[in-house]
Amino acid sequence: MKKSKKNTKKHRFVINRYIAIVAFFAFSIALALTTRVAFANSKTVVLPGDMATSFAEVVENPTSWFFYNDENDTIDNALGTFINGPATPPEGKGGVQISVSGTQRRNLATYQFSGKKLADITTLAFSTYNPTVGNNGSVNRSAYLNFNVDFDGSDSWQRRLVFVPSDNGSVVQDSWQRWDAIGGGNALWRHSGATWPVTGEPGSTTKTWNQILTDYPNVRVRVTDSWLGLRVGEPYASGYTENIDKFEFSTATDSLVFDFEPSIAPPTSKAECKKKGWKIFNNPSFENRKECVQYVWDHIEPISGRPTAKDQCKKGGWRAFIDYSFENQKECTQFVKNYVEPRDGHPTTKAECKEKGWRAYSDPSFESKKKCLKFVKNNLEHHNDDEDDYGEHHDDDHKDYEKHEDEDEHEDDDDE
Repeated sequence: MKKSKKNTKKHRFVINRYIAIVAFFAFSIALALTTRVAFANSKTVVLPGDMATSFAEVVENPTSWFFYNDENDTIDNALGTFINGPATPPEGKGGVQISVSGTQRRNLATYQFSGKKLADITTLAFSTYNPTVGNNGSVNRSAYLNFNVDFDGSDSWQRRLVFVPSDNGSVVQDSWQRWDAIGGGNALWRHSGATWPVTGEPGSTTKTWNQILTDYPNVRVRVTDSWLGLRVGEPYASGYTENIDKFEFSTATDSLVFDFEPSIAPPTSKAECKKKGWKIFNNPSFENRKECVQYVWDHIEPISGRPTAKDQCKKGGWRAFIDYSFENQKECTQFVKNYVEPRDGHPTTKAECKEKGWRAYSDPSFESKKKCLKFVKNNLEHHNDDEDDYGEHHDDDHKDYEKHEDEDEHEDDDDE
C-alpha cells in the first residue's frame, strides 16, 4: 500500500500545477474555520451529476465528491459508476461501484473536511459490499479509508492515515458491512509512510485511534490538500469489484450522512406518484405525493396544436396544450366536444352555437357564431310563423263552423 517515490513526485507536481487554485482554496478554508456556521445536520444524496469533474470544480464547490485516480493524481469520473443495489444498501436504493485490476488504485474522494481535528470527530464510518462475483482473490478484500494527514499543524505533506477493514474485523462476502473507523477509540490505523512520525514505528504497524490522538495531540486532516478517499485497490492484481455507500462524518455539532444513488428519471405521470411511488425519485426528490403530482403537471411536455380527443384532457393532460391555456379539464373537454367531435343535424337552440359549438356542424356548416345564431333564429321563427298561421286558420274554421251551426239551428226553429 506504500506509495512509490515516482507517484509521490507526481502528486506534488499536480499540487504545484494547481498552486493558484490551492492557495485560494486554502484561504477559503482558513477563513471558514474561524467564521463558518457549523454544517447542518443532514443527509446528502449524491447523484452522478453532482460529482466534480476537475480540481477547478472542487475549488468552486469544496463539498463535492469525485472519482480519483491514485496512479496519476487526476479526477476521472469514468472510474466508477452509480448502481442500484446490490441487495439492500444501508441508505437509499443504491451506491457506488468501482472495479480494478492490475496495479489500479481508484477512489471515491472529497476535499470537504479540510483542517478537521481528529479529536473533534465523533463519527467516521462507511459501508461496503464485498461480492463473490468479481473478486478473484482474498475474501478479506475491501475498500479502505485514507486521508492526507497533518500530525503537527505545519500543513506540510506528511502522507496519509489508512483504515483497512480487514485490520478491524472479518470481511463478509455478499453482504453490506458498516465499518466504524473510530470504534470507541479502538479502531486500528496505519500510516502510509515508511515510519510513524516521532515514535518511529514502521508505518505498517497499526495504532488505535486513541493512540494517534495521544501521540499527536494536534493531528488533523491536512488543510491545503485535504484529500480524503475510499480506495479500491491495495492494489489487487487479480482484479476486484467493490460497492460503497453511506459515508458518515460527525463532530459534536455536525452530523453528516452521504447517500450515493443512481439518478432516477423524474415521473412522467401522476400514477408514478401514487402508492408512495414519489419516495423513489431523487432527481428531483419530493417531500410528499402532492409535490410529485405538481411536478408532473408542471413538466408535462408542451404540446403544440389542439387536443383531438377527450382522453388527452384527462390526468392533467389539459395543462400541456400551450396554445390554448385551458383553465381546467372541463374546458379542454368542452373544446374537444365543440371543435372536434362532429354533430349530426343542425342546431336547434342558440346555446348549441355558443362556446364555439357552431364549428361542430357540417350540414349546414357555419363561418361564425353569428351565422349559427341567425340560422337558429330564422328556422325557429319560420317554424313559429307556420304554427301561428295554422292556429289562426284553425280558429277561423272553427268560428265558421260554429256560425253555420247557429244558422242551421235558426232555420230549424223557423220550420217548426
